[in-house]
Amino acid sequence: MDELPEFARPALEALRLPLEDGEVLISRAAGAVRMPARSLVVAAMNPCPCGRHGDPDRACICPPQRVEAYRTKISGPLLDRFDIRVDVPRSDAHGPSGEDTPTVGARVTAARDRLATDPPELADAAARLLRRAVEQRYLSARGSARCTRVARTIAALASADAVSEEHMAEALSYRAAG
Repeated sequence: MDELPEFARPALEALRLPLEDGEVLISRAAGAVRMPARSLVVAAMNPCPCGRHGDPDRACICPPQRVEAYRTKISGPLLDRFDIRVDVPRSDAHGPSGEDTPTVGARVTAARDRLATDPPELADAAARLLRRAVEQRYLSARGSARCTRVARTIAALASADAVSEEHMAEALSYRAAG
């Protein structure tokens, strides 16, 4: 979903149940039916309506109240249902390239297999860090569960036997944006 704040708020809020429970509820006069709706939602939005807020090379032309109104079009409960939220600075089209697709694909396949059969357990230090985040950053129960899931994925991608404090810190950093 490109330009997430441009979608109608009722349409965005309708994503909450599928993102949380993996199903949709369709209600009509004749009754209601629940249907499976496991989905992967990837959304993007600019930092402000003009797209320049925070850019070191181009000045934003939006008044502060317009920036705030733009950002608050996405509700906190909806944002809380996204596993990963990151700010991505303008890219350097000519910067260094990363790993090639087959290499990443093999690592992802191995991590998925690991998560399905023997997911990494949380080390004590990782659990302590998560508890501190819940207490100090007011992370919701949903946010805590999603951080744990992301931290397990990070550990599996690293072929680790347990979720370390570093894996949890990385997962928590992905909840910071938004």
